[in-house]
Amino acid sequence: MNQTEEKFVASYTTRGVITIDSSKTAKQAAELMTELNIGCVLISEEGTPVGIITDKDMVSKVVAEDKIPSKTSVVEIMSSPIITIQSTATVQEALSIMIKKGINHLVVTEKGSIIGIFSYRNLISTEKAII
Repeated sequence: MNQTEEKFVASYTTRGVITIDSSKTAKQAAELMTELNIGCVLISEEGTPVGIITDKDMVSKVVAEDKIPSKTSVVEIMSSPIITIQSTATVQEALSIMIKKGINHLVVTEKGSIIGIFSYRNLISTEKAII
């Protein structure tokens, strides 16, 4: 077992999540993601997370399909249900889920509440800092 396999998701989680209401457009979500330099936002309905939009979704579901971002609802392009992982899971478990599901972000939970996002970017950035 290598060092990464022994580490927990919590060590690589960006704490906190950014949400946008389900009534918003893809353009508004993209602007928020650009402004905050983040790769995903959660979509919420009445304060409850119901989906996720990633930079990959923007490319494959808006740009590649030639949709007009200001006329495309976030609900049309979000992925749902949200794929979650416990903060106490190992990085290897997280990577296995991401590979099987073909996703780049996992929503991290702790005691039933969302605490942040785990992504390949987080893992790479943290490992570079260690090296």
